[in-house]
Amino acid sequence: PSIPLVAGKCHTLFLEYLELQGEANARLMWQSESTMLDVIPASSLFYLEHVQGSPFRYKVVASSANANNCYIVGDISAGFAGKDITFSITPRDKYGNFRGVGSIWPRDAFQAYGSLISDADGTEQAATLEIPIEINYNVTSYQYDATFFTIKSGTYLLTVELYNNHTSN
Repeated sequence: PSIPLVAGKCHTLFLEYLELQGEANARLMWQSESTMLDVIPASSLFYLEHVQGSPFRYKVVASSANANNCYIVGDISAGFAGKDITFSITPRDKYGNFRGVGSIWPRDAFQAYGSLISDADGTEQAATLEIPIEINYNVTSYQYDATFFTIKSGTYLLTVELYNNHTSN
């Protein structure tokens, strides 16, 4: 059988044969548009050896948080006036990796606030009432826990933002 190879590139080959009777032999050959079918010279055959200490272990950690991949955990669709409303932010990098255990990057900078957009009777508001949302890093879950408290009933627009540091990682 023949297999396509790329000139100038090393390829892994396994040659196996079995002598059942008589004298067995095998030849590893090559040919190309510019080379006639011929035995591959020993000078073109190589074997691999590990460099001292190889294989090496290395650790890859998540890169900086990416707002498009971070998500909210918790029910933020409804709450009660006078009661804490809580949720968590799960930070992920642009590749979807969780930015938690083993991360070497500084903690991410999130901010959040709620804006009243209509009161309880449905009257639209000019978003003048903004409720600050406290965000704390949870060293156990590696998420950001957020809590806010409202006393005015109505519909709020919850905004959660990530401060980006303009790096390409």
